[in-house]
Amino acid sequence: MQNTEREISIKKILDTALVLFADKGFNRTTTDEIARKARVSKGLIYFYFSSKEEILTRLIEHIFDEGGGEMADGAEPLEFIEQLLESFRTALKDMTRWKVATSVLFQNQNREAVRLILKNKYVQYYSILKDQFALLGSSEPEMDAKELLAIMDGVALHSIFAGDVFKPEAVLDFTLKRYRKQFGP
Repeated sequence: MQNTEREISIKKILDTALVLFADKGFNRTTTDEIARKARVSKGLIYFYFSSKEEILTRLIEHIFDEGGGEMADGAEPLEFIEQLLESFRTALKDMTRWKVATSVLFQNQNREAVRLILKNKYVQYYSILKDQFALLGSSEPEMDAKELLAIMDGVALHSIFAGDVFKPEAVLDFTLKRYRKQFGP
């Protein structure tokens, strides 16, 4: 599918904001800088985003949507979890996005806004995963869903801070193998 001019402009703005937020921090980055580096007008930024905070919100939502992959309806529960972990594995290959999300989260001035975004994503993923584990016949689908989310959070953080030592691929492979053994045919 070919991207529209709108999609291309939004992506350019978000990608530029990502780099600037990671390099300078959210508060020290201005919309003027984003516009200049993205080679778009400041008016175009405000046409697509109501504020710099909305850019941040959309950026973080996009990062976590990439990590969660396509929440495909109709997939068998185990296949769904496999697809989720594979999408997560693919998203982890772009460490810049995970680093900026983490650095922005830990910047005091943004903590509450980012916490709310992440909480909403967590509730969404938790609900879906709980249902998938229930369909798999889990005796504790709530705990299985929470455990998988915690594993994904841990893998993301360890990948950022010690990816060369931590080997996230091995952890994801082990997790997937365990789920296949526990819930597979």
